[in-house]
Amino acid sequence: MRSLIIIAALLALASCDTVSKEGAPAKTKADYVASLNMANTSVNSLASARAYYSGYTRNTFDPWHGTQVEYNAPDGMSYLWYPGNRVIVKGRWKVETSTSKAVEPVVVANKVVTTVQPQPYLICYQYGLNSYNPVTKQRGGNWSCRPLPDDQYLGTERRKGDPLGLSTSVRVPYPLDKKKTTIDRLLSHCKSCSVN
Repeated sequence: MRSLIIIAALLALASCDTVSKEGAPAKTKADYVASLNMANTSVNSLASARAYYSGYTRNTFDPWHGTQVEYNAPDGMSYLWYPGNRVIVKGRWKVETSTSKAVEPVVVANKVVTTVQPQPYLICYQYGLNSYNPVTKQRGGNWSCRPLPDDQYLGTERRKGDPLGLSTSVRVPYPLDKKKTTIDRLLSHCKSCSVN
């Protein structure tokens, strides 16, 4: 099964020269496939998949949303700092075993590539009915899942705890720019952030 997944990923990438994350050096197809393999070996059970996210703040970047910073609390609550928002978007997160449910695509060489065969684990988020995703043009309320390796590939940085205090505030620390950044850079501009 794992061989089929890797073969499907290679076929999907066959026409691409690089795997690109804006603001970072371009990655090759081999780097992307290696990230899939790394995720499959570092996350080899549902418990280890949950542990990868639980109690961590993740800083991710893609060309459409830009930088997003999210704290996944151990109790299953999530706190998203999204570019342009004035308030933290509260939601829920979970990791589950992959089923036949639809998964979000991943960006490879500025093209949208859908995972042909879902990976063993999915990271899922659910935001409130009053939330809105400007990229997908979808209202919140439903669970949205993506394969764990694709999600780990988009994860540019991961830090234990909630150093930006996202879970203890209603308002964002300051307006978040879409440009790629680091948690340290965000902390250096944040007067109200708790360092934990």
